[in-house]
Amino acid sequence: MNDARAAAIELLARALHLAIQSHHGQQRGEPDGTVPYVLHPFRVAELVRRTVGDDDPELIAAALLHDVIEDSGARFDEVERACGPRVARIVAELTNDSRLPKSRRHEEMFQRLASASTEARLIKLADRIDNLRHLGASFDRARRERFVEESRRVLAVLEGTCPELERELDELLRTMTATATDEPEHQ
Repeated sequence: MNDARAAAIELLARALHLAIQSHHGQQRGEPDGTVPYVLHPFRVAELVRRTVGDDDPELIAAALLHDVIEDSGARFDEVERACGPRVARIVAELTNDSRLPKSRRHEEMFQRLASASTEARLIKLADRIDNLRHLGASFDRARRERFVEESRRVLAVLEGTCPELERELDELLRTMTATATDEPEHQ
């Protein structure tokens, strides 16, 4: 095994360890039931890897860690120490300020995404795709409609980032919109 491949494997192992450790005990409600939260960043990282290939292990590591600061209490310096400054910078770009009210947090997210790096934008597309696939169906109709509308805004802000993922997200949004209009609203 060459040095670059060994270094990539080491980096991804550190990112996996930090993701598992940070999300330990967290659960996520999905249509098939409650699952360990860490499955979400694994799926996001796989979407990123499928899109860009194996040539950018730092990007894949950032995808694995995209929620650790925001959702687990891990700190920026922990991410930087474990995986380096580039991974930490990308994760920081994807981290919402949980101290802000939810409405302000979302507006701040859209502003931040508009000027985010291509790497952060790519991970956000993959994140939104996974969220729509695995969370959307578990939401009640009103919450799903809000999530779909927010996802449309995400797609508009990230236009031009990655045509492959943009098409995938657009197709999911069309499917969810069609599903929402076919089902009766619960009173």
